[in-house]
Amino acid sequence: MAVIWRRRPDVAQCAGLLHACLGTGRSGELLRNQNGELIMLAKLTWSLAFVAAIASTVRANDLTYNTTAGPIAVGATGVGNVPRFDPSLGVLRSVRINVLGLVSGTWGVENTSNLPENIGGYASGEYVGVIMPITLPAGFMYAPNPAFLPDPGTPLTPFDGTLDYGGTSGLTYTFANESGDGSPGQSADVYMDADLPGYVGSGNIAIMIGPLIAYGPYIPPSLQSTVSITATGSIQVRYTYDGFPTRICRAAPFSGCPCNNPSSNGIGGCANSLNSTGGMLDALGTASLSADSLVLSGTNMTNSSALYFQGSTYSNLQTVYGDGLRCVGGSIVRLGTKVNASGISQYPEPNDPSVSVRGGVAQPGQEYYQVVYRDLGNFCTASAFNATSGMAVLWTP
Repeated sequence: MAVIWRRRPDVAQCAGLLHACLGTGRSGELLRNQNGELIMLAKLTWSLAFVAAIASTVRANDLTYNTTAGPIAVGATGVGNVPRFDPSLGVLRSVRINVLGLVSGTWGVENTSNLPENIGGYASGEYVGVIMPITLPAGFMYAPNPAFLPDPGTPLTPFDGTLDYGGTSGLTYTFANESGDGSPGQSADVYMDADLPGYVGSGNIAIMIGPLIAYGPYIPPSLQSTVSITATGSIQVRYTYDGFPTRICRAAPFSGCPCNNPSSNGIGGCANSLNSTGGMLDALGTASLSADSLVLSGTNMTNSSALYFQGSTYSNLQTVYGDGLRCVGGSIVRLGTKVNASGISQYPEPNDPSVSVRGGVAQPGQEYYQVVYRDLGNFCTASAFNATSGMAVLWTP
């Protein structure tokens, strides 16, 4: 099994943009360049393909595994195993699975009529192949259908009297790793909140292929044939993820905001009564236990009180929380309540304990942060509060 690890362009390689490269950022996202000026990316139409394309930020990394399953006989099932995404690396944003099917075997053909025949040739439509149903840990993929199509064609004499798939009236093809020209390769993009957890954790995920279904041969009725065929699946799994620190609890259109109020830029929390982008949380400074300068900065909130809190876990499956969504859980520590001005506040302020001290972070590892704030604008539900997007932070020694 081959592993490819690639880091996407960093900030310095992206012409000074703070959050994203113009070529890979999100539609409608406000960015700051190196001069502190706001930039908004071109507005694009939301579509499934676009949502998949923006599932990761510019700081994302790609980790790719390659493996094979097979050879698989007709009626049998094969499996390809690759490691799950290790959450200590960061936050998984999307998974791309590619499966290319290849067929190998023999195909014997005999002309049993008293007239000459021809077998093969691209325009003949004469081929043998298989259908390879795919089962993923989560998500869906259409079945690859690799085939062998003999080309160029071969003339066969009238039946020579012996059904041996040889002589002048017959022949036997031997083929290896043929794909055909149908849909031998298929891909699936997994990015929905409900599906990503199926790829995260320890151990392996299994890409199941089969049971294999034979189709063909498609030949004239005057030809008899015998087929022995197997298939191999070439599997590639690519994890795209953000390294720490990175934003979590993003209220995308498919995240489940309670009043159909997702963040207008797809990276904030659910929209509030004052701001369609929803409250946003950023992590500034250094998350180091020996030199803690981490600052949690909340923006785009209402002018109200805001409670900053820390959790030991987070979940892609966000739960409705007031007018918004919450994904931070586990052991909760309330860091402090602040008063927003112009929708902005932060923790810590001068004279506050540092985040690591107030949060009781005693050893290196991941912690997760979010803010819940009051919203009295009678905007969505009967609840008078909402939540920002969150931040996943890796504490170092």
